[in-house]
Amino acid sequence: MGAKHYARIRQAMEAMQKLKDGKPAAHQLAEYFRETYRRRPLFMVEIKKF
Repeated sequence: MGAKHYARIRQAMEAMQKLKDGKPAAHQLAEYFRETYRRRPLFMVEIKKF
């Protein structure tokens, strides 16, 4: 994966937040990503607002 993919994931998570019960789901997904991909600083920057 690369920086372009990280932006696409962020956009998908922003769209997810607009769905019913989407905010907690996006937050939970972000927490999972923070654990799994903690060594990818560009990805962490993309998902920092979740």
